[in-house]
Amino acid sequence: MSTRPGPASCAARHAEVLPRALEPAEGLAARPPLLLRLTPLAQRRRLARRLEEGTTLGLALEGLTLADKPYQH
Repeated sequence: MSTRPGPASCAARHAEVLPRALEPAEGLAARPPLLLRLTPLAQRRRLARRLEEGTTLGLALEGLTLADKPYQH
């Protein structure tokens, strides 16, 4: 028996989801275009900075672990 939804159930879900999705979309559409353009840029920079910090620390810890291996029994 297939667990994939059929066209009728997809249409029903679409009718339920669309009004909920339009609410935040309308709110975003009311914002200034500059804000909409710069917000994703700021989020990407923030994420990139966090990834860089985490990667640097992870690589440093891995290097310390490998350097300590000859001294472990």
